Amino acid sequence: MLRATRFEIAKILGERATQIEKGSPIFVDMCPYDTVETISRRELLEGRIPFSIQRLLPDGSTLKIAVSNLVFSAQWRNAQWGLIERLRHNNKKLLDSFK
Repeated sequence: MLRATRFEIAKILGERATQIEKGSPIFVDMCPYDTVETISRRELLEGRIPFSIQRLLPDGSTLKIAVSNLVFSAQWRNAQWGLIERLRHNNKKLLDSFK
């Protein structure tokens, strides 16, 4: 198992959010207050994004890695779940203000 770099994570989340915005199927259960950002983060944390990344190795060869095989630190994972909950809470407050 390989650790994901912050650059790979940013690229994966951005690409997946764009796909969701364009109508791609969603691979996690949704909450009414989810945004494309929270959905893509949840898919990444749950290992359900059907992507592969390609790393260039020092000898010039490449290594293809499925996103579901990447490892994330426990600290990063906990921070992401906290962020998802805060975003949902803020979205709920925003949507309730229109009622």
